[in-house]
Amino acid sequence: MISFPHPNPEDPTELETYLDAFRCQRRRAAAGEEEDDDQGKCGGAVVSTDALDFEADFRCGRCGHRTPRAVLEKVEDQIGESLEEADKNDREAMELLLEVASPLLHSSNYLILQVK
Repeated sequence: MISFPHPNPEDPTELETYLDAFRCQRRRAAAGEEEDDDQGKCGGAVVSTDALDFEADFRCGRCGHRTPRAVLEKVEDQIGESLEEADKNDREAMELLLEVASPLLHSSNYLILQVK
């Protein structure tokens, strides 16, 4: 009999898939830290502080910066609406959407995967 590990429902990374993760928007230069992206932002993976609480804030795994869930829901809603309205057969439109979404969403976020 093959045994598989049971997923931890409290795992905010969703078994390290990061399907609901964002990218940290905290400015690193202001804190005297080395910048990790071309826009001077942390860019770390931002995941829920409590995967079982739909109202929980999110926190960056790299710098610890917290972001209210409501802020990230607005970002997710705007990108989701843009994806719904986009012509999926228009390569340029999809590339533009990916260019806009990539600095905000983790590279494995479900919306990024839909665009790709």
